[in-house]
Amino acid sequence: MSRKQLSSSAVQTRDEKRDRDAASIQSVERALDILFLLVEGNGAMTVSEIAARMDVHVSTASRLLSTLASQNVVAQSRDGYRLGLGLLRLTHVVLNELHIRTLAYPHIQQLCQATHETIYLATLFEGEELFLDQVEPEESGTQTNWIGRIIPAHTASGGKVLLAYLSDEELEQYLQRVLTANTHATITDPDQLRVQLRQVREQGYAISRDEYLVGFGSVAAPIFDRKQQNVGVVALSGLSARLSPSALSQLAPHVVATANVISLALGYSMKGNTSDGSRPKDSYRLTHH
Repeated sequence: MSRKQLSSSAVQTRDEKRDRDAASIQSVERALDILFLLVEGNGAMTVSEIAARMDVHVSTASRLLSTLASQNVVAQSRDGYRLGLGLLRLTHVVLNELHIRTLAYPHIQQLCQATHETIYLATLFEGEELFLDQVEPEESGTQTNWIGRIIPAHTASGGKVLLAYLSDEELEQYLQRVLTANTHATITDPDQLRVQLRQVREQGYAISRDEYLVGFGSVAAPIFDRKQQNVGVVALSGLSARLSPSALSQLAPHVVATANVISLALGYSMKGNTSDGSRPKDSYRLTHH
């Protein structure tokens, strides 16, 4: 074989490898798109529905779903495909590696025992409130697991705390989106929400009732790290019939105190901080409940 033929063959081989790599990357991207579609759908989707949403041929969607099903990250049922139990292995590893979750758990557990209410640990993820952990009182009759779920940040006390400590630019970006209403009580007016978020910064906690789910109220407080950044929230939640506005206000110091203790564990320092909204006011100092 001549030098010219060898050179041409090498170029062809290189091009083929590049095409294979590009096809592999596209397959990975499409597989991830399927997983996110199933998350957003909150239920089963047919192959045709998935193919239409992704703008690909049904055979392509079917092939990708078969591969995902072989790893148990999706599962096929009579009404289509849904997320599979194989994802639990990934979720378990990710959650266990979250430093804040490890540090916070004994403190939110203690708050749950002291108040006999459900306690959540959450953070902001792509503009949504993402639940990282949950502790239920022993006498609780509910079995709903919120760990890993996301909700619009403006619809509950925890999300409002997370929004309140965003930079002005980040908050404006959030307010430019359509603020959906989950219930009649959800605040969807950007100006009204701005006012409420300023109040959250001033008092160091947020309260909401019937805004995400009718019949439930909550109070939440911010967690800060050693860089003075708001990295999460502690939220207490229960039935609105039991948690009146005054009851939630009375519980606020306990929630704030728990969030403060977790902040200290993360390396947060009170030195040099004032009551200008960067931390809760002096009435909620770093003391455990």
